[in-house]
Amino acid sequence: MAAASQDIQQLSVLDVSTPHSAVQALEAKVQDQFRRLRSILQDLQYAAEEQETPDQVQRVATCLAHHQGELDRAHKAYLDARVSFARRKDQSYVQQRQELIGSPDFSQRQRRIASEQDALTGAQDVTASLRRTKQLMAQNLEQTHGNISVIAAGNRRLGEADDELVGQKQHFREAHGSLGTLKRQAMIDRFGGWADGRLPSCSCPLYCEPAETS
Repeated sequence: MAAASQDIQQLSVLDVSTPHSAVQALEAKVQDQFRRLRSILQDLQYAAEEQETPDQVQRVATCLAHHQGELDRAHKAYLDARVSFARRKDQSYVQQRQELIGSPDFSQRQRRIASEQDALTGAQDVTASLRRTKQLMAQNLEQTHGNISVIAAGNRRLGEADDELVGQKQHFREAHGSLGTLKRQAMIDRFGGWADGRLPSCSCPLYCEPAETS
């Protein structure tokens, strides 16, 4: 029990800067000693039940009560030591925080943090703006690609129409030539018919010899 009391006393005055791993190791050591004491108390209880005379039972029961009281006091001291250590650690944190806030460098540090935060916010705004610009450019590019496709399809249709127009012009020229030939033939036929109906027939020869004089 003396070893447990010593460890509990060490925990109660432990420096707040002690590493957390060291504090955990000390608490684990105290808990292990408590488990041993509980095992001893259980053995004493079994021994009291096995005693034959009332005097023997009384002696074992007195020893059991004594050790049980020591265990209870040690456990209470252990809990108080843990609470004291936690309170001292909190007080040390508050004191360090107050010293930090009251230091001349704190205001400069706060301004630097605010400046860095503003810079970060500005960078985020720029990033968001660039992202929106990229999205808009992608939309414009997609729209332009669609317009180019429409223009290309229109150009193809215009080319096909132009080829068709050239073919129609050739066809018109050929038809115009055939029409001119038909008109000339019709004029010749009409003139020939008119000449046959209007010109008198000639019964005299076109050339007459002069009569001889006596």
